[in-house]
Amino acid sequence: MRKLVLVIGSLSLLAACHPVDRPAADFGDAVRQNMAAQIIPPSPTAASMPEEHDGQRTDSALQRYHDNKVYRPVGSSTVRIDQPTSPGVSQ
Repeated sequence: MRKLVLVIGSLSLLAACHPVDRPAADFGDAVRQNMAAQIIPPSPTAASMPEEHDGQRTDSALQRYHDNKVYRPVGSSTVRIDQPTSPGVSQ
């Protein structure tokens, strides 16, 4: 029994001396490549510049919104172009 404990202890100490496997130098490159392909970095010039607004026009639009007098959008319509049909095709 004592011999068994010594053998198991020796083997565990020997296993601790085994060098640690390091990941390959290119480990994680696929993830970084995918992230670079899918993430668009914000432009620092556009992100740092404030948007320009006409204060009077913005105030007027906000007041119309609160008074429920918003300008209605002009309706848009589609244009139908009649094309001659091929023989044997019904409309």
